[in-house]
Parts: sequence; structure tokens; C-alpha cells
Amino acid sequence: MSRVFTSILGVVMVAAIVLGAGCRDKNILNFIEDAGPGPDTEPTCQTPADCDDSNACTDDVCNNGICENPSVQDGLACDGGDGDLCNSTCEAGACTTTTPVACPDDGDSCNGAEACNPSDGLCASAGNLADGTACDGGDGDLCNSTCEAGACTTTTPVACPDDGDSCNGAEACNPSDGLCASAGNLADGTACDGGDGDLCNSTCEAGACTTTTPVACPDDGDACNGTEACVPATGVCGSSGDLADGTACGGGGDLCAATCLAGACGGLPVTCADDANPCNGVEACVPATGLCA
Repeated sequence: MSRVFTSILGVVMVAAIVLGAGCRDKNILNFIEDAGPGPDTEPTCQTPADCDDSNACTDDVCNNGICENPSVQDGLACDGGDGDLCNSTCEAGACTTTTPVACPDDGDSCNGAEACNPSDGLCASAGNLADGTACDGGDGDLCNSTCEAGACTTTTPVACPDDGDSCNGAEACNPSDGLCASAGNLADGTACDGGDGDLCNSTCEAGACTTTTPVACPDDGDACNGTEACVPATGVCGSSGDLADGTACGGGGDLCAATCLAGACGGLPVTCADDANPCNGVEACVPATGLCA
């Protein structure tokens, strides 16, 4: 009986050696559960760190004990050798300097331009623009909206401060660029304040206020409304006031031909009253002066 058992055990051991030659488990008594065709595959990793291929443009993945290094997304920042992560990007798993990092506009014109940070290769806004800076609130008019705390708001339109020069026109906002500019030089001779508060003492010359040329008031052609003069408070020319009714005003060299009536020359000819002196002749109007003599 023992010889028979020994013979059977021998057959089993030979079979195990043949069938279990490719198994990891070399215990011939366990060949049945470990035996199988194909080469032996040992685990190569336990964590992603075990799969580091020193390539910033691939991911390090440990998948069921097997290392995998797939390419990262094209366009991600990488160090091309100069330490500036903005100068190079990943392309097909390799770091290339031919395509620098491109930072898309975030659509917010009030937080500054988007730019790449060389130290980390990430895009970020430069920083909020100053409150009051012009921005497009959606209507294409850069004067209707301004930046407030990094956001474009229509509640506060652009305010253009006076530049202190009264001779270059009023300051106004340009809708196309949101910038303030003067409307344009006023006509030479326009009254301006040269610093003494008297608008008649100074005039605009080539867009600048100068005291060398005071306001000149031309005669308005109406002899019955007084002399034309400049009003210091406004710099505007005006007549001194209506002359008395009956004042001589005739034209054509004959002042006696007409008289003032309600500030206009259109009354009857000058009438000279008798001075009650029969010895000095008849009183008559002198055409050159309009006076009776």
C-alpha cells in the first residue's frame, strides 16, 4: 500500500513541476490554484510618486500596480529651462518654447489685463482699475459707465474735471475711448478771467487766456441805446442805456433829421425851442452836432 501511495505522489509532483513552471507560487502543493499560462507580471508601483518620469507634461499614474504616464492637456505651462513658466507650454507630452502661455480675457475690463505669472505659469488679472475709470457697460459708449471696486457699473458716468483753462472749451467725455478732452479753442477775443475776476481785462488768444488784449466792444450801430461797454462780471458787451427821447440821432451827416424814441432812432426831427431872446436870432438845430443854437 505504501509503495502505491509513493508512486502516486511522485506522479503528482512531476505534473506540478510541468504545469506550475510559470507560476509565481513555487510551492508545488499549491500549483493548482496558482498555475496558469503566460509570463509572470510583478507590480511596479504602489503610489503615483513611484511613477514620476520627471516630465512636467505627463501625468504620473499608478494603475493597479502598473505605471502609466499619459500626456497632460496641451497649452499647460511648463519650464522650458529658463525658469519662466510663461514662456513654454506642453504640446503632445513635451515642453516646448514655441508656444508661450496665452491668457484669455476674462471679460471684465475693470480688473486689469490678464497676464501670466512667471513663477507659477497661472493667468491672473493685473489688478482693479481706479474707481471712475471709463468702461463699456454694454452700450458701446465708454462715457456712460465707470469702474467701481473692479466692476463696470452704469450708475456713475464719466465725470470730466475742468482743466482750469477757460479758453479751450468745456471738458467732455469721448464715447469712443472714454477719455476727457476739451471741446476746442474759443474764438480769439473771447472774454476770460486772467486772475483778477474782471472778465473784461483779458481775452482768449490761441486757446490761452491773456491780459495783453482786453475785451473790445464794437458799436452796435444804434446811437440811441448808449455806448457799448464790457460788463466785468460776465465779459459780455452791452449798451450803457437808452438816451433820452428827443436826443438827436439822424444819419447821413445830419443829426437833426431824427431823434431817439424809446432807445431807437426813429423819432421826429429835432425841434429847437425859442430861448425868448429876440436879439440872438432864431433857434435852429446844427446838423453836425444835433444841438440847437
